[in-house]
Amino acid sequence: MQAVGGEVAYARALGAQATAWIRSAPIDAATIAIRHVTEVYAPRPWQFSVSANGTGTGIKALFATLVGILGLAGVLLAIAQRRRHWIFPALMATVSVMLLAPFQPVPRYTYLFYAMLAYCAAFLISSLIDMLIRARDGTDMPIA
Repeated sequence: MQAVGGEVAYARALGAQATAWIRSAPIDAATIAIRHVTEVYAPRPWQFSVSANGTGTGIKALFATLVGILGLAGVLLAIAQRRRHWIFPALMATVSVMLLAPFQPVPRYTYLFYAMLAYCAAFLISSLIDMLIRARDGTDMPIA
């Protein structure tokens, strides 16, 4: 780092190198970005060993994946039901994740998404339970 003139010069040189690689391999860069997005919603066990001691990484990844996938399904359900107030949770759970695409998703970058995704997953589960109860009772009235 000192050989190139310090931390700022080093960071700029790495940035220029990364930009040159992206321009020379746009399909590879897009593939990596897509993988990063999917790893936010369905993280791999190794992602949890980056900032922790490595114990329980498989179970952490499993629960995070359940929250991520059920959360996305909850967003889709809310959009399908045309719930206007869901615009902000939907944006937080989708668009902001896209902004993370260039970066390797590790818990220190992604933990904030899981609260919103857990909220969306809870909405999905409660909506499914509500639909089952209404189907059983033969009523179209939502449960208060």
